[in-house]
Amino acid sequence: MPAQLRGSDDAAPRAVFTEDLSVVIGILLAVVAIPLGNACESLLIGRQRARVDFVDNDTAGDLEQACVRIDGEPRERFPDLDEVFIQPVPPLGSRPS
Repeated sequence: MPAQLRGSDDAAPRAVFTEDLSVVIGILLAVVAIPLGNACESLLIGRQRARVDFVDNDTAGDLEQACVRIDGEPRERFPDLDEVFIQPVPPLGSRPS
């Protein structure tokens, strides 16, 4: 068929061939884009490692030591880690629904 396309003056076979290739390229792009998008999403959003609920009667020193441990453990496992964000959350029973 490619030899016929080169020698043919009729544009119809070329148009069909081009449309088929366009569909194949579109499918290929979608197949590549989906895993790439998932990988980028996990890198941009990050992943929650663990949820920590501090005891209300902990001292400031206890909380500081806990935060240092929470910050240090992932850094030991992932040396290229730049930042660890710790966000305090209220106890489960006191959250608004």
